Amino acid sequence: MTWTTLSTAPNQLTAESWCEILTNNGFNCKVEPGDFYNFMGISNSPVRILIVDKEFAPAKRFLAKLLI
Repeated sequence: MTWTTLSTAPNQLTAESWCEILTNNGFNCKVEPGDFYNFMGISNSPVRILIVDKEFAPAKRFLAKLLI
């Protein structure tokens, strides 16, 4: 599988929430682990959300509707 950046969330908690919603709606999603460090707690920095390349367009539309 090839992963591409779908969006950037303002923080780790938001990224994980968006990714969970995407996953619950049938998309293959993950949070970029290089954007934060678990041992320091939850990151308050921007975190990338990755999606499988072939799901990019429908996932982008879904996320856009979700965030409106």
